[in-house]
Amino acid sequence: MITDKFGIQMFSLRESFEANSQKALESVAKMGYNGVEAAGLGCLSPCEYKTICDQLELEIYSAHIGENDLTDEKFDETVDILKALGCKRAVLAWIKTPESIDGVKTVCDKFNRYADMLSREGIEFHFHNHDGEMKTLDGEKSILEQLIEGTSAKVFFELDTGWCNFGGGDSCDIISRYADRIKLIHLKQIKSMNERITTEFENGNVIDVKRIVSVCKKVGIDHIITEQDNSDDEMLSAKMNADYLINR
Repeated sequence: MITDKFGIQMFSLRESFEANSQKALESVAKMGYNGVEAAGLGCLSPCEYKTICDQLELEIYSAHIGENDLTDEKFDETVDILKALGCKRAVLAWIKTPESIDGVKTVCDKFNRYADMLSREGIEFHFHNHDGEMKTLDGEKSILEQLIEGTSAKVFFELDTGWCNFGGGDSCDIISRYADRIKLIHLKQIKSMNERITTEFENGNVIDVKRIVSVCKKVGIDHIITEQDNSDDEMLSAKMNADYLINR
């Protein structure tokens, strides 16, 4: 089932990573993942993080950042970290969901500015959605669709399939229609439409994992990143999700 670019969002393993960053990355490689999406550096410097990943043949697909990392005061530091990681994709992890059409336009302007700033440094700007961006404000297109259509071609998106479907969207439809703007996929399972709880791929019914992977292959999106926000045993969950993708 899986594509060549099969990674994990390290937020999924945040407790293990904080306890022993190198061991956590070693475990990721042993599970069969090909890459990681950084979510903080733990006790490592950017260069140490990069060296360990290189030794394990793990590609650093991207890194999650916050809006505070793009302020004038922190921008240069953020760029230095991304370049030391050898990471060419910065993903804005979250925004406060806009509550009006004017609010959407304001966010579009900010995204365009962020993308221009980062592109001058050779880094792509991406935005990661949650279920809030699947709301509609005008009765037609979702906020996410308006953000895609209202921004320049320099602005890319990391579609979180779990939150997309939980919020009422259709991940496969969005991937198909906006394939030129979506380069990264978060493959995430939600327990049910009545429970805002992430779970292993085999233990939920909100997303059809096989169908999403198939659509990604069809349109040429090959950076698929698993993410599970919460788990009783994060290492076991990561292994279960890797096995699910590799063995089907």
